[in-house]
Amino acid sequence: MVALTLWSIGLAWTLVAVLGWGYVPVEARSAQPSLVWGMPAWVFWGLFVHWLLQIVAVWWFALCVLKDDEPLD
Repeated sequence: MVALTLWSIGLAWTLVAVLGWGYVPVEARSAQPSLVWGMPAWVFWGLFVHWLLQIVAVWWFALCVLKDDEPLD
């Protein structure tokens, strides 16, 4: 359930970033796109930051929530 929730949130975030911030009609585009660390801002906020947050969430889940089963004797 946690994996599905993380995946759904990630998909929604990426779609909002790519379709909302990344796609700009030709007549509305500026000559120089806004950049963050040399990447277009929509790539940084929509993909790069999303991936980092997903990695942190998965590590937290793996280290703090998942528990090993007791060994069978």
